[in-house]
Amino acid sequence: MHANNLLTANNLLTVVALAASILLLLKVPARLFPLIALVASVFEVLRALGILSLKVPVIGAALLFGGAMVVGGVGSWIKSSNKVPVTAAAVVALVGLLRVLAHVM
Repeated sequence: MHANNLLTANNLLTVVALAASILLLLKVPARLFPLIALVASVFEVLRALGILSLKVPVIGAALLFGGAMVVGGVGSWIKSSNKVPVTAAAVVALVGLLRVLAHVM
């Protein structure tokens, strides 16, 4: 792993989504969707940093974890009413959507 690969914009977005997922877990009373977002974000950070290498047949790991981030973010967004959790949920959902679109295109 090279030091140049650690600080890319893609990795930074993934780390921001991880931080937002942690915030969601602390602030949203319903825990299922924040937990989905957190698990997907952790796996994405580990993949982005080259610590973990997963191969998911048919759909691919990027699509699986990106989709899980979208589901966790949108579900948390629906269950939230305060500004901070809504913003964190939007960040997680948008980063997940970017991951999905990057994989598809």
